[in-house]
Amino acid sequence: MYDPNPALVSRHPRLPGVELMHGPRSGESYLLAVGVRLDPDQLVDVGEWLAKQGREQAARRRR
Repeated sequence: MYDPNPALVSRHPRLPGVELMHGPRSGESYLLAVGVRLDPDQLVDVGEWLAKQGREQAARRRR
C-alpha cells in the first residue's frame, strides 16, 4: 500500500490524486497521478504547479 512520508509529498491543491513525491537525492522528484483523468486545461495547471514546486525546491537548496 502506498503510504509515503507526508513531509516528502506535495499534493496539488485543486486536483485530488495528483502528487509530487520528493526523492532521497537532491532535486529528484516523481509525479504521481494514478487513476486521474485530466483535461487539457488541467494538464496546463499541473505543469504550472510543477514549475512552481521546482522553483521552491531550488530556492530551499540554495539556503
